[in-house]
Amino acid sequence: MPILLVVLSIEFIEESFDGIYLGKILNRKHPDCQIIYVNDSQKDLPDVYETRHCYCIRAGDMVHMLPKAIEKAMELIGDAKEGNSLSIACNGHMIFILLDDIKYIEKVARTIKIHTEHAVYSCYMTLSNICRKIEGGGRKFLRCHGSFIVNFSHIKMIESDNIYMDDGGVIPIGRTFKARLKELWGGK
Repeated sequence: MPILLVVLSIEFIEESFDGIYLGKILNRKHPDCQIIYVNDSQKDLPDVYETRHCYCIRAGDMVHMLPKAIEKAMELIGDAKEGNSLSIACNGHMIFILLDDIKYIEKVARTIKIHTEHAVYSCYMTLSNICRKIEGGGRKFLRCHGSFIVNFSHIKMIESDNIYMDDGGVIPIGRTFKARLKELWGGK
């Protein structure tokens, strides 16, 4: 499935609805979408930073800035397609999650929950399949328990039988995975 590229005007004629509102919806429903905003006034500009986007252009600069913005968006789309992301089927949509955004992955019953900075995505896969899909992340990800895979970038501390994440979460360490985890963490 192709990754979306959308150019949005911040101001709409209907005042109850604007491009930033639509950008927030796109961020939730299509986190892989690259958004380029176009704006005439400065008043709404700070609100743009409430969304994930790749560029914001003044309408008067559109002719020479739009090609640069599209080039940047295409680079980000290329990064997502070249193994820097995990693709999953979630709620009937194929989505791409950047590997750097994943904090940890958890198996709950028959569902996989992928925890990121902005959302939790659910899908039906096995942890083994997820491991194969993200193995290009090198030592970044490690299975630490029968039900958990952690991203080393988000570990705050490892103590005894638990991993303490930078967001305050605590993840157990399984006996089977303890020696390998401590070996890699010690070498970090």
